Amino acid sequence: MDRAGWTDPADDNTAYIRSKAVAERAAWDFVADGGPLELTTVVPVGIFGPTLGPHLSTSVQIVRSMLTGDEQPLPAQYFGVVDVRDVADAHLRAMTADDAAGRRFLVVADEPALSFAELARMLGVAAEDDTRGLGDRPQISNAQVKRLLGWQPRPLRQTIDDTARSLRDLGLV
Repeated sequence: MDRAGWTDPADDNTAYIRSKAVAERAAWDFVADGGPLELTTVVPVGIFGPTLGPHLSTSVQIVRSMLTGDEQPLPAQYFGVVDVRDVADAHLRAMTADDAAGRRFLVVADEPALSFAELARMLGVAAEDDTRGLGDRPQISNAQVKRLLGWQPRPLRQTIDDTARSLRDLGLV
């Protein structure tokens, strides 16, 4: 398994991100060592989209904080976005596709990664964008999942708008 483009557990990441990388590597190593399973992984980036209730994911909590005006500094960081509905669709496609076994599918919207300040502006929230710490905008490709599974993500703007709308509809902002 080519591990180019994988999250490096030694990088300065949160424990959550590090644990996901370590767990996925362990699963691939298990199968490579003769484990009795076929493995396919669907690897989403920041998952946004409509929420079903008051228990919010970390990504949706960020949107809620921006909409409620919580005063928090915005990290100088880019992140990819994918809609929760599109993640579910990718899982279903991967489970039913004959040629999905042994593959790793990155699921991300077609648009480039966002900064936190760009997300805030999409939500209509004033935000300063200190680009000094941002570095290069990462390029995350969803070409394989689109080509092999026929997967199509929603537009990034629709995902963010639907996230905000669901929070408003549930009275969470």
